Order: sequence, then C-alpha cells, then structure tokens
Amino acid sequence: DIFILKGDGEPHYWWSLDLTSVHVAKELAKLVFAKAHEVNY
Repeated sequence: DIFILKGDGEPHYWWSLDLTSVHVAKELAKLVFAKAHEVNY
C-alpha cells in the first residue's frame, strides 16, 4: 500500500499490487474525496 501522489493526484504505486487491490483503493479514494467535497461546499 505504498504509493506517491504526483501532480495529477493519481496514485503511482511503488510496488506491484494485485489489480483488484489497486481498483478498490482508487474507488475508496473517490468516495473519500467526494465526501470531503460535500463537506467543504
């Protein structure tokens, strides 16, 4: 679960991860950002 965030905001994983894990992590990130957006605006 180690990754770095680049300017575009997309996670670029350092280690090879199972594709399902990557997909789930991205979906969770979308949900988190959506909730943060709702709270801030």
